[in-house]
Amino acid sequence: MTSVSGDTAEQFYINLCHKFVYLPSALYKFYKILYKFQRVLKRLFKFEVDATTKIDANYILEYAEKSSIDVLWFGYGNVSYNLIKIVKEKNQN
Repeated sequence: MTSVSGDTAEQFYINLCHKFVYLPSALYKFYKILYKFQRVLKRLFKFEVDATTKIDANYILEYAEKSSIDVLWFGYGNVSYNLIKIVKEKNQN
């Protein structure tokens, strides 16, 4: 099986799913700048801020509630671990 990524992967999931959306941190320049700032704080001062992940978690939970979604699937757990953790903390369902 060949690897699918980028535009090819996006098109695959768009065709497969009822609806395909991106999280706020993937869309807006502000969140990308915030994410970089968080990384600098962590690297220089060992101070961890996870604002973009919290924003994404809130977005996911609000979207799931609004759309009556019962099951969430997170791809790569190692990449999404903090996001999964925050979503689980905020919603035990």
